[in-house]
Amino acid sequence: MAAQKSYRSSTCFHIASKTTSPGSSTGMADLGVQPHIVEAVLNHVSGHKAGVAGIYNRATYSEEKKAALTAWANHISVTLSDNVHQLKHA
Repeated sequence: MAAQKSYRSSTCFHIASKTTSPGSSTGMADLGVQPHIVEAVLNHVSGHKAGVAGIYNRATYSEEKKAALTAWANHISVTLSDNVHQLKHA
């Protein structure tokens, strides 16, 4: 039996590049993460925490951020595992 080798397709690298801020922001939103939680995960200050809201709202959203990052990690893991191909050595 020929040995098999795994490799990840170029799609894998494209998906992995989407783990940075712009890609993860859209990706988490697509997974249903609320905008203020996405902003908190990315440590951005937007309308949700800017101005007066930022002064009075000191919530860290720790559990929500943990859930968002877990969902995003699972999404990336599934996406990458779906792009693994088996090759046979000649």
